[in-house]
Amino acid sequence: NPLDEYSSYNAATPASRSSAPTTPPPRPLSHPVVAVTSQRPEPASPRKRTAMISFTNTIHINRPIADVYAYLSDPEHTPEWNWAITNTTKTTPGPVAVGTRYRQTRTSPGPGTDTLEITALDVNHHIKIRGTLAELQARLSYDLHEVGNATGQRTRCSCAQTETKQ
Repeated sequence: NPLDEYSSYNAATPASRSSAPTTPPPRPLSHPVVAVTSQRPEPASPRKRTAMISFTNTIHINRPIADVYAYLSDPEHTPEWNWAITNTTKTTPGPVAVGTRYRQTRTSPGPGTDTLEITALDVNHHIKIRGTLAELQARLSYDLHEVGNATGQRTRCSCAQTETKQ
């Protein structure tokens, strides 16, 4: 698959995932995390508090950009490369397009089910998704660019939780 280099540390087979660890294995040096940040913005009002975490991860994949885009633009492939996801299922009919929705089952940070929706598709350039991840409101983007005969992929994720004070 196009993400073989990235998924090499996710060697757990589907049959062994039920006993998969709840923490990720160490990442090989070929998958550098460019920046990890978290922030706690000022409350929007005295009655609400928002906690936010965001991260960016950049990798190079030894496949043409069209192959990587085709693979990433269908979230049903996520369990093949993300050790925390055991299943992703499309819940809307038709081909993958803006508005397509998915349900995914995860094992980390705890067992649960998430919902996702594709919000933007720009062929061979970027994919945007929003939904819930571990009960947090999330926005994901995958940005692609050519690096010689390979593809650079930058993943950005922002998760927020808003609590109302009494």
